[in-house]
Amino acid sequence: MANNPSEDCDKLDGESVLYRFIVNENGIISKMNNYIEEPNECAELVEITIRATQFTPGKVNGAPVSTVFGLPVKF
Repeated sequence: MANNPSEDCDKLDGESVLYRFIVNENGIISKMNNYIEEPNECAELVEITIRATQFTPGKVNGAPVSTVFGLPVKF
């Protein structure tokens, strides 16, 4: 991994990365995965940003439920 996140971002330039995660009943994210072959600091910074976001959980019959979510990010 590069010491400078912008160097890792340059490696992903033009790439789309899919982040998949679960948003639980309280809107909290768990089990996040991205589909990058090599560790990448820039992708990790995106993950931190996603985790800092408050999501609204899915609902079934008006009750909140855990939901699998996919978020494509283009670098």
